[in-house]
Amino acid sequence: MTSQSNSDGSSQSVTRFDRAAVFVNERAGGGKAQRLFPSLNRSSASTEFRHRSNDANSKELESLAKEAIQGGERLLFAVGGDGTLQGLVNAAYGHDVVLGVIPAGGGNDFARALNLPREPLSGPSRRTL
Repeated sequence: MTSQSNSDGSSQSVTRFDRAAVFVNERAGGGKAQRLFPSLNRSSASTEFRHRSNDANSKELESLAKEAIQGGERLLFAVGGDGTLQGLVNAAYGHDVVLGVIPAGGGNDFARALNLPREPLSGPSRRTL
């Protein structure tokens, strides 16, 4: 964790990560989640993304995520739909980790509730709450 100064002279704590575990549900969104990973990997020059694919259920993903957390991972992304996110949230419960969601499922109810963009790597959503 580092401190950085804001333009108003105040400071804030910022955590920077040099690696992340990315959990991709290969079946989510008819394969959309799997297709997004290469773009995600290219979009960050300063973070190493460790790709962990899963085409089974959220319980298997949960097990993989718990292993990653026990191995020291602190930044975890779910690339898929609501079930992918649920498995990651279940694994992370009670641990000091940061979760990210990259919506790539069929319904993406959670992502829609947060007003996340329909195309996750395209930028801010044009929808309003």
